[in-house]
Amino acid sequence: MNMGIFSQLLSNAGLLLSVSVLNQLGHLIYKLRGRWTPYLDGFLLGIIGVTVMINPMVFSEGLVFDTRSILLSVGALYLGPIPAIIAALMTAAYRISMGGVGTLPGVLVILSTTAFGLWWRLRYPVKKIRRSAWNLYQFGFATHLIMVLCMFALPWDLALSTLKNITAPVLALYPFASLLLSALIQTQEENQFHYKQILESESLY
Repeated sequence: MNMGIFSQLLSNAGLLLSVSVLNQLGHLIYKLRGRWTPYLDGFLLGIIGVTVMINPMVFSEGLVFDTRSILLSVGALYLGPIPAIIAALMTAAYRISMGGVGTLPGVLVILSTTAFGLWWRLRYPVKKIRRSAWNLYQFGFATHLIMVLCMFALPWDLALSTLKNITAPVLALYPFASLLLSALIQTQEENQFHYKQILESESLY
């Protein structure tokens, strides 16, 4: 395993987890949940996505790696289709503006991991079962197996070189980062649910 690549991916994953606190800030800013909430969630998710893409691991000219796959898949899993689509469009537009040989696989990663998050949301509805750590790890691993497969959209020689260098670090690190981000969002949502229950019970007196 290339430890240099591993450390760079770890650094980007750490950035993702740190900026994810903006999700909680966003809920504090607009406590009154209304019909515009999914659009605000999507915009906020897109801003975080662009933020992590500004600080990527550069594999070669025009070919970069970051943690957008974690953010978009987990965002789709917990926030639903409208926020996921908005964030996917924002990050795809930014990736296209970056250009380079990695544009096509980069956009494919954005679209496929977002779609997979939405599919997993339908398969394992959070209101019916509490998503376990094992369920979330499986989700993260499958998401990033899809990400790795998207690298075949590169020219063949470059695809093989890229897969040789990034497959092990991505599959070793990113599923755990997905698990951590999912746990963070799940905890935030549970806290908001309990807070809402307290407010409703107080309003009865």
